[in-house]
Amino acid sequence: MLGLCTEGSLYVMSTRNRTLYARAKKAIVTAAASSRLAYRLSRQIVYRHDGDNDGDMFTNGEHCVMQLVLPGAQVVFDVGANVGDWLQVACSINPRAEYHAFEPSGATYAKLASRSFAKSVRLVNAGLGADDAESELFIYGAAAGTNSVYQRRGTSLEVRERESIKIVALDHYCRDNGVETIDFMKIDVEGHELAVLRGAKDSLARGAVKVIAFEYGGTFIDSRTLLADVWDLVHSLNSGYQFFKVHHDGPRRVSRYRQHHETFQYSNWLIVASDHHLALS
Repeated sequence: MLGLCTEGSLYVMSTRNRTLYARAKKAIVTAAASSRLAYRLSRQIVYRHDGDNDGDMFTNGEHCVMQLVLPGAQVVFDVGANVGDWLQVACSINPRAEYHAFEPSGATYAKLASRSFAKSVRLVNAGLGADDAESELFIYGAAAGTNSVYQRRGTSLEVRERESIKIVALDHYCRDNGVETIDFMKIDVEGHELAVLRGAKDSLARGAVKVIAFEYGGTFIDSRTLLADVWDLVHSLNSGYQFFKVHHDGPRRVSRYRQHHETFQYSNWLIVASDHHLALS
């Protein structure tokens, strides 16, 4: 009790005990602050070890994957191109490839189209999904990477407006545009990744998409999707595909799904066809 005594109905401390109390309080605050710092540092170490929660493509291993896959690619799909930052980096690695960049938001697409890309880049003002349809896009900010066809819950984001957008299935797009093989497809669609893959069933069954890079994280909560759902869909269509998790030093093969992968922490994953050099290495 640190020498508390009573005087009438009030608690009173002696001078000595007030000093002891102040020292104890300071020690507790210092220990707590030190503990919080240690926790934050430890969490960052775990994130780095697990390949989670690093949104910088140049440090999270994403750029490493691009350097491994893009040089030999002839056809590249950028699904969820936003304003074209990823596309610009991809073109700098392989300017000769044929790019198809999909961005459904009209305002965001206008910014994408205002940038200068090679003639081999085809910009498409539509999103990809399970089937050809019209959908509603929740806008959380101008050209924001968080804009989604799903309403975000449990975050600080607030819907500013809604936009009607066009969705096409990948298989239909490939059929209509004479695309037979996709060497690399990047999917960043804020929780809509499973729907994009559902629209690519024929292509996946044929192994026509060689490498797929997709984001996983909290947006899967918004779409009520599990990493297991992606795993099951892909392997039900083509059991030869292999999964890799992207770490800061590159992709690491994950031989089978485990529940502990279901963290909903931001991370990047690869789906690789059995005949691609990543799967063979």
